Order: sequence, then C-alpha cells, then structure tokens
Amino acid sequence: MLVGQDLTTGVTPVAVSSGYDPDSLDIYNTYYADKNLWARRFVDCEPGVPMSAEEMCPREVLEKSEFYNDWVLPTDDIIGGGGTVLFRDESRMFLLGGNIRRRDVDRLEGNWLDLVRLLAPQLQGALEIHRTISGLKFEQWASQEAGASHDTSIVILDSDRRIHYRSKRADEQIADGSVIATDLQGRLCFADPSTQQRLALGLKRSWDDHNSGPLVFIGKALDSKRRYVCRLASMDPQYFDSSPFGVVLGPTGNMHLLTAEPLDRKQRTDPDIVTHSALTKSETDIVFQFADGHSLRDISESRKVSLHTVRNQIKSAMAKLDVHRQVDLVRLVQNMK
Repeated sequence: MLVGQDLTTGVTPVAVSSGYDPDSLDIYNTYYADKNLWARRFVDCEPGVPMSAEEMCPREVLEKSEFYNDWVLPTDDIIGGGGTVLFRDESRMFLLGGNIRRRDVDRLEGNWLDLVRLLAPQLQGALEIHRTISGLKFEQWASQEAGASHDTSIVILDSDRRIHYRSKRADEQIADGSVIATDLQGRLCFADPSTQQRLALGLKRSWDDHNSGPLVFIGKALDSKRRYVCRLASMDPQYFDSSPFGVVLGPTGNMHLLTAEPLDRKQRTDPDIVTHSALTKSETDIVFQFADGHSLRDISESRKVSLHTVRNQIKSAMAKLDVHRQVDLVRLVQNMK
C-alpha cells in the first residue's frame, strides 16, 4: 500500500492498495484508521529504512487492542509485514507498507522488508520527478491561461477550498495573511470578507454550471489600499497527471485555478479610452459591471438579457479595446478609475 499527499503538486490525500479486501478497507477508513497502533510508530521511522510490524507495535500490545481483534484478525490475521517512510516534511508525507498473514510471517516477512529497502529509493526518485513535472505544468498552464507574472499567486483548489497546489508567491502571501490565508482546516480564504464572499459565490456557480466560464473579480487586502485582479477558472482534468506508478494520484472532483495579481495603479490609462474605442452604451455598462466583479450570469440577470448576449458584448468590447483576455479587460478598466 502506498499512502500520502503532496501539497506542492496535484497529489492529494491518496491510498493505493493491492491485495486488501475492499470492504475491509472501507471499514478501516471509516473507523479504524485512527486506532491503527502500527501507524503511530510508522510515521517516526527514518525515511527509506524499513521497519517491521513488530517494531512498530509489539504483538503482545497489538493483540490486546480493539484494532487487532475487530479489524486485523478478521482481515485474515494480517499481523506481520512492515514498511518505510518515503518522505516526511512540511509539505508532503508518503508511506509504503504491506501486511502479511500470521502463518506466512516467518517465510515472507524478511523478503518483504528487503523488497521495501530496494523499492524505497526508486519510489522516492519517481515522486521527486512527479513533483517537478507537475509543478512546472501547473505554472506553465496558469501563465498561459491567466497571464500570471512572477508576482501572481497561483492556487489550485477544489470546491471545498482545499488547496491542492500553491505557487511560491501564494505561499508567501499565505504566510503574510493580508491578502490570502488558510483557515483552521487548511482551506483557502481571502483576508477581506467581501472578496471571500465573491470567491465562495464563484465556486458555487462553477459547481452549479460547468459552462459559466471564468470569473474575474477585484480582490482587496486587509488594509484596503492594495487591490488584486483575481481570476477563478475551472481546470481541465488533463492537468492532473497520472503518477509514475500507473495510477491516478490526482483529485477526481471539480478543480479550479485561482490567480491573484496586484493591480498596478502606476500604469494609468486614458480615461476616455472607452469613448475613443466606440463602445456602445450597453457594452460600456457591461464592461464596467464586469470589471467591478459581477459575473456574466449576474449581469445577464440584472439587465434581463441572455447570457449569450452578454458574452457577445464582452467579446465585442474586448475587440474594440484591443485586449485578448478577460483579465486584461478588467485591468484596463480598473486603471481608468
């Protein structure tokens, strides 16, 4: 069994197993995971160095426990085996382990621990390569899709705001806490309540309507002096790679790319650019609503026109203003204010 997670890539909490009864694993995950006496010592072993099940927890202690009598014993008395820690640091934890039936311990446990010793450096290398490739792929995709600069925070999150990847700049901002932060459950949140509300509504809208398109809104820091162009977009599942082991380690639910880029007030724009660009009054109104953080659906409902009409008017305005991405449209209009 390989279990673990990596906050620096798209590898979320995962358990890949072979040879275990699926029903037994469901029962384990539901109730016995917190009662596993092996796990308490397992996580303390030296990375890459195998530890036997007996070393993790003496059998005389294990056999008196609820964990043994209600889960280990009914699961074919898998009392032997062992494993090792592959990685254990602030951003990731991976464990490799396996169990052996009591009647096979003397015959197989030594060979299993030797195999773990041989596999450990290979798996560590594969996970390092996966981390590098995944990080580069996310950064490249975010840069292409959202025009992310070196000062842009990039976060991959699910619909519950759990973070699956964050860039170095996002790490810095989370540590600072004045723009984005994490709550007690490790979920992403904006320090400014009104910006947080926009994020929550955006995630809900994306969940309800997969075709709603990206949401662009203006975020604020706690001091309200710094403002950020934020973009929330659904992510294509192809950007969550399969692992080096031939199994999918990435998330399977709705995933989102969130970027937050500082709004540069030094780069002023001609206040009359909208007039000079021959935008219609309707296009002008929609552009300013959009730049103020209203979604295309919000705009269509407030103006009592179809979503298709709003999208076409946004596209028309972008063509007249010579911008190619919605985030650039927002930045352009905000710099006029």
